[in-house]
Amino acid sequence: MSITAPLLSYANVTSPATPEAAAVSHVPELPLESRAKRYGFATLALLLTVAYACCVFTYWIDLNAGVDQNGYLVGGKMFAETLSMKQAPTKIGQPDQFDPHAFIGNMWVSATSNKQHFYPKYPLGLPLVYAVCLWIGGASWGPTLVHAVSPATMTLAVLGVFYLVRQFAGSFAGALAMLVFATSPLTSALVNNPNSHASTVFCVVWGMLCVLHWWRVGGRRWALLGGILVGYAATIRYSEGALLLPLMWAALMGLLPRWRCWRGWVESSLLLVGWAIPVALLLTYNLIEMGAITGYDTTNESTGFALAFFFDNWETIIRQLSLNGLFLIFPIAIAGLIAMCWWNWRIAVFMWLWVGPCLTIYACYYWAPDGVGYLRFVLTILPPMLVGGFWVLAHVRDLLPQEPPRLPMYLMVMAMTLVALLAGAAAFYGPRTEVHVHWLALTEALTAHPVPVPDANRSFRIEATVQPVSEYVDAQSPISYGRLALRSAFYSSIAMCAAWGAALGTAAFLRRAVVPTLATAVVGFLSIAVQANNSVSQLERESYDKRLIAANVEMIERLVPDKSVLIFREENYLHHLQLVRDYSTYTGTTFDKGWVMGRRGGTPTDPDPMDPARGEQLKRALEPYDQNGLNLQAREMVKNALAANRRVFVVEQARLDELMKARKEHKEGPVPEFLRRFIFPGKDKHLSASRVAYWNVPMPVKDEPKPGARGRRDARPAWRDTCHQLWEITLADG
Repeated sequence: MSITAPLLSYANVTSPATPEAAAVSHVPELPLESRAKRYGFATLALLLTVAYACCVFTYWIDLNAGVDQNGYLVGGKMFAETLSMKQAPTKIGQPDQFDPHAFIGNMWVSATSNKQHFYPKYPLGLPLVYAVCLWIGGASWGPTLVHAVSPATMTLAVLGVFYLVRQFAGSFAGALAMLVFATSPLTSALVNNPNSHASTVFCVVWGMLCVLHWWRVGGRRWALLGGILVGYAATIRYSEGALLLPLMWAALMGLLPRWRCWRGWVESSLLLVGWAIPVALLLTYNLIEMGAITGYDTTNESTGFALAFFFDNWETIIRQLSLNGLFLIFPIAIAGLIAMCWWNWRIAVFMWLWVGPCLTIYACYYWAPDGVGYLRFVLTILPPMLVGGFWVLAHVRDLLPQEPPRLPMYLMVMAMTLVALLAGAAAFYGPRTEVHVHWLALTEALTAHPVPVPDANRSFRIEATVQPVSEYVDAQSPISYGRLALRSAFYSSIAMCAAWGAALGTAAFLRRAVVPTLATAVVGFLSIAVQANNSVSQLERESYDKRLIAANVEMIERLVPDKSVLIFREENYLHHLQLVRDYSTYTGTTFDKGWVMGRRGGTPTDPDPMDPARGEQLKRALEPYDQNGLNLQAREMVKNALAANRRVFVVEQARLDELMKARKEHKEGPVPEFLRRFIFPGKDKHLSASRVAYWNVPMPVKDEPKPGARGRRDARPAWRDTCHQLWEITLADG
């Protein structure tokens, strides 16, 4: 029963580079599997990867309106255009004067060398990838390629998990591990999100695969490639610089058997040099452009780590890893990584150096809300934890007695019946996706609704048809292949749990050798089933949210030509429009005295997600003006834009019932209070405004069954009409 006993049959399929490396085996040989089994499971892994990509792209939309994403996306756009992520807003028609009213995302910080130049606080690594996509795809396909980066890299990371786990637990465990990783709610939340996590986990997984391969067989190209990939992960997320520790350990352990050979020194050095190359280039860029080592220096977030936060966060991070990270696998993974210390302490140290620093850093982080928003920081530790979890499951037979006692047959029958009943109960519960399917049907119908395209060279007046919500409420849901795939994965996993559970009960009394395979199957399929159930609702809700924004964005893009000035209170729309269109964007809030006075400047020492210097700069620039002074600045901005032949549009929300009433009475309808600040109708004879169009997108507020509805399957959301109206400001005499 010793855990140090041989647990799997291993065979080194590739000879070590030198006899010295063969003499001291630091990395375990690959599991002993037939060629047919290895190629067969590799083919299966490729097919599963393709199926996962098809499922993911079912929910994929080339749009994201997040504030973090704005930093990466617009930073990439600026780098593609100017080879710098800098935004330096100037007044329209006055390029030598700073414009404090221009919209800059909240995740942008002012440069130390010039407070009127703004950069994303995030590193250059991912914006550079996005810039390459924009260079390749141009204005037409570039944004689409940009948004495809995350699902593509996450899909490749899923495949990498198969090869990583296979090295330690065999091909069958590797296939299950990749499915556990793919269906994790954490992975599902980030797969279609153009932030830093998908590309980072790709670089880390494949970089570590190269490092382990070099550690096992040697080779300068593997050392260099592994170092570059892991180092590039640090240029996407600064905290991944902690992965230098396992690389240093691998370099040391790989050098010891060959320290008398110059090749050993060269290869170990190349591993570290490869890591240093992208990191050094990033730091050089930061110092030249921003005058700081990282973009987080001005927000003080680099100092937002303290042991005191650990005592508040440890329960949150462990609970979230158990629920939304690796359901059922997480405690087994911890046990496996600990047990590895008795099996191969060198590999165990490597894995703990991969997991431990990242887990510790973010357990001591000042910002730790409950949910995936916090758990996303530790996505890159899921692959090594899967190694530990499936490795110990593959070795579970050594925890069993050599001759297990034979219990009466009726106990075995009772055990198998219990497993079948539990599986049946779980299958009866099933993924509850009907309401989310209804949302998708609604939005697809809206986005397909034709809208007249205006002539950009003349004024126009269009009212998009306002269709009643009832026309869509009972719409038939289209087939969602992604939904069907995840649902099939859920039911298939439940069925496999029942079958493997029954087989496990039998095998425990018949053949000790097959217990690891059966235990791996039961735990793996159960984890996959629960995670797929949790992920499907998350993916569909996220897809609906994006389609809702896309319906409004499509209207704006069709009605507002490039080079226009766009004033829109809702910042999330501007986050996306800054990437796809060439607008001068404003939120208009800076022309509101109450907002300016309430703008927090932050503290100079405490960590803050936003740059406190930006808040102080804005208050200094605008605080001396009263509301009338800010109104004058608003009208001056509009007049300067019109003088430069730039059209000016304002998007505002309104009550649909008021607009419909005005339409029936053949009236213009109420002018929004926000718009009156720009033109003062009846007082300013130089500016006038006319409503170009208005449209509504029904928006669900909450899920609740209709009266007399039979359970969740007949539930329909309660609707609220969100109506946007587009106004154009023109010269009164023009």
